[in-house]
This record gives sequence, structure tokens and C-alpha cells, in this order.
Amino acid sequence: MPETPVLYLWARCSACRNARQALMWSGVAFDERDFFKDRLSINEIRRIVALSSADAVFSWKSPSAEAHRERRHELRPDDLIELMAGEPRLIRRPILVRNGEISIGYPLRTRT
Repeated sequence: MPETPVLYLWARCSACRNARQALMWSGVAFDERDFFKDRLSINEIRRIVALSSADAVFSWKSPSAEAHRERRHELRPDDLIELMAGEPRLIRRPILVRNGEISIGYPLRTRT
């Protein structure tokens, strides 16, 4: 039996609200996790990163990432995971995890 999809988001993010609305309109049942209210643990971030890469999940365009951009190619995946665990603004959003696949950003890549 397939898992219920999980939408990881920040409620104040317009792309996240659009993703939530698109899922609701499409009739997809999903769980929602606002990772600014309920922060992701390092292990949860590792599980998300395992579906893609730490570099893809890290929000390099975020103003919060400015201090890390010059070292982008020096930072190991574990370094990025620790940074994301400490500052949720460094996690790209929204993230949809569905049936072992990940979609990062909006518009979401969804398959029925």
C-alpha cells in the first residue's frame, strides 16, 4: 500500500501555499509538515536528502545561504545537512515526498 504523500512547507511561503492548494484541487490526500513550526531533525533531513542530494535540497538562493555560497564546492553533504537542521530557511521549499520520490520547489512534479 502506498504511503500518504508528505508536503514539507513553510506556511508563510507563497510557493508552499500554491503547492498546498494545487494538491487540494487535484484531490490528492497528503500530510503536511510546516518545518518552521516543527523543525526537521538531522535524521529526517537525511531521509529527504537520500531521495535527491543535499545540494539540491539546500536553498542556495536564500539570503540565509549567502555566507556559505563561496564555499559551496567545499561543503560536504553532512555539512549541508547540519546547516539545514540549524536554520530551516536553508531548506528549499516546498518539498513533496510521494512513494519514495521527491519533488522540490513549485510547481510540484506529481504523478497520479
